[in-house]
Amino acid sequence: MPWRPASAALAAGLILTLLPASATAAGSDPTDVEATGQAAETSSETIWGVDAERHDDGLLDDAGVTRHHEGSGSGVETPPGTSSSRMAAAASPTWTLSGSGWGHGVGMSQWGAMEMARDGRTAEQILKHYYTGSTYDPVNDTSVIAVNLRNRVPSSTMVTSALSAAGGTVRVTAGGRTMTGGAGASLRATVAADGAVSVSCTGCTPLTQVSGASASLEWDDDRTLLAVDGTRYKDGRITVTRAGTTSALHVIAHVRIHDEYLDYINEVPWSWPIESLKAQAAAARGYAISALSQGLRSDCGCHVFDTTTSQVFGGYPSAANLQSWPNWTAAVRAAGSSTEGYVVRHQGRVIQAFYSSSSGGRTQNNEDVWGGTALPYLRSVDDPWSLRPSNPRASWSVQRDMAALATAFRLPDVVSLNLSRRHVSGGLATAVATSSTGATAQLGGETFRSRLGLHSTYVRVSAAPDLLGSSTVPLSTAHGSGVYGDVDGNGTADLVGLHTNGQLYLYTTSADGPRIARTTVIGENWGRADWLGRVPDVNGDGVDELLARRDDGTMWLLRGHRGGGFSSAVQVGSGFSGYRTLVVVPRFLGDAEAVLLSVDAFGRLERRSFTSLTGQLGAPVRVGHGWNPRFILSAQNFLGDGRPNVLMIDHSGRMYAYTLVNGLVRSRGQVGHGWSNFGHALVPGDIDADGRWDLLGIRNDGNLYFYRNLAGGRWGTALQIGARWGGMLRVF
Repeated sequence: MPWRPASAALAAGLILTLLPASATAAGSDPTDVEATGQAAETSSETIWGVDAERHDDGLLDDAGVTRHHEGSGSGVETPPGTSSSRMAAAASPTWTLSGSGWGHGVGMSQWGAMEMARDGRTAEQILKHYYTGSTYDPVNDTSVIAVNLRNRVPSSTMVTSALSAAGGTVRVTAGGRTMTGGAGASLRATVAADGAVSVSCTGCTPLTQVSGASASLEWDDDRTLLAVDGTRYKDGRITVTRAGTTSALHVIAHVRIHDEYLDYINEVPWSWPIESLKAQAAAARGYAISALSQGLRSDCGCHVFDTTTSQVFGGYPSAANLQSWPNWTAAVRAAGSSTEGYVVRHQGRVIQAFYSSSSGGRTQNNEDVWGGTALPYLRSVDDPWSLRPSNPRASWSVQRDMAALATAFRLPDVVSLNLSRRHVSGGLATAVATSSTGATAQLGGETFRSRLGLHSTYVRVSAAPDLLGSSTVPLSTAHGSGVYGDVDGNGTADLVGLHTNGQLYLYTTSADGPRIARTTVIGENWGRADWLGRVPDVNGDGVDELLARRDDGTMWLLRGHRGGGFSSAVQVGSGFSGYRTLVVVPRFLGDAEAVLLSVDAFGRLERRSFTSLTGQLGAPVRVGHGWNPRFILSAQNFLGDGRPNVLMIDHSGRMYAYTLVNGLVRSRGQVGHGWSNFGHALVPGDIDADGRWDLLGIRNDGNLYFYRNLAGGRWGTALQIGARWGGMLRVF
């Protein structure tokens, strides 16, 4: 029968007094039974759901909430990962990602080119391999290109120095006025209040400041170096312009491609074999000519940047690099002409010759990395040279914690990562992550690489965080109180919460209030668990066990130890992925300590017993059908009938009570409504030390509420005992 939601849900949980099962309530509808849980067909009697009378004095709206110790029961009292006297920080579970290569992998591999040159290949052979169908030709390269040296900066400082005798002079022109400074002159460029570019210079003559729409700096490039914020330049001229209408600056170098630009490209070690340097010079020249043909970029006032965003224009060599610089300039001038240099062309047209440090053994198709049209010269080709030992990124491994992956995928956590979708190159096409909530998200390979700061998309998962991590305290009744769920021995049941950060928290309670007395991190690396439950002592040692469902649907039991923590996880079941709801019910069948109740995807309610000593789960026994719950709660003897009771909250926020008779479920009617805005509900045990199990609820706003068990099927008025519980995946 189709599920029909209630017409409206109240803002807070409405607690109803339970009437005898024989009572007839106005508006009772057999369709509610089908939706909220009908007794199994194997039952000796059919009991339909009967709605109890509604008592308005049980309505718990915001105005009627009693607030007590607000904040003292916070789900996480300090941010995860920070230390405090009340909560020890625990490390986030880590993923180990391994791979090969560095960069986007499109076009030429620089390390591959170096190894090909070592093998005796010429620059032309290297380039024709990496750029399919290309030719290696000389072209004119005397055009001037604009290189952005400083992008959108509030100010820039420039200092001159002499490269040879009588050097060091700089001329600055702005607004039709010029000032001149000698060696050691220090200039500072800013945007003035009126929007003009202003350059000041102590010691310049005949002025010490000029301003205008832009400023131009020129010097004798045979005898002078000009350092821009620490990087020295020898050739060309520099302009300083305002970045749009902002108070920031662009600092732009205007240099001739043939030598003033290419001589200072610093993309590979200049000590590499000459044929690999010639291949690099040709690729760099083609990249620059292609960028020039596309015109000035509006975002930078330039054709290219001086960084790896375009290609590295490093300025005048340091003393350490001067010795090998002639090798590079010889490669730049391989055409033997003062006006021409080699480039890569395809069908007579200079191409934008993309390159990267190295691939993962095969280069990438351009459309697989950036989308758009497939370019015939940027096809995926074999690149075994990139994997040779000389390449420091032939293989690599990095670790990223759970928080990094969660942030990358915009998920609360990541418990499963699928990197199986690949391009023909072997590079990652799509990464798919799954959260412990069941939510999934996917990222393209390049986005995945960028957000996690990886070297390349030739990446794989080499080690995932273990589901069942550490824990430091037992879930024990060994303190002599005899109260179910009492960990600290003070006679009240305590709470355990699994947070989205993969940490396990213990919340000890006090009957004074009642209230949350203390919060402690007791475990970490639980990121692959999507459900946890407490199992009363299975092997008779007085310590409770922990039951965990992993994201692959397997069920694991961890035995508690008196001294703290748990034993290694033992698998006790499988095939639980499709189950909507799980709950451990203590003392279900006579002398048996506990059973697991579950609702599968078809709405079937099943129970499984725990085998003594081993804790293995038995075969499922069907005890109901037509169930579509949000929560199922073990409520012990809530109805006062001397039998274990179960509460169910449906998707419209109505609460129903059930009695367990000889292993079967008997409906006892509706006992509440208005629970639709609660993210969690649980009956952890006796919180207020009166011998009865109490109800807790976490609303969607993160506030924690306590409902006292008044016996006979009644709950007390809501009492807020905590806040900021919104990050919990599971509380028990």
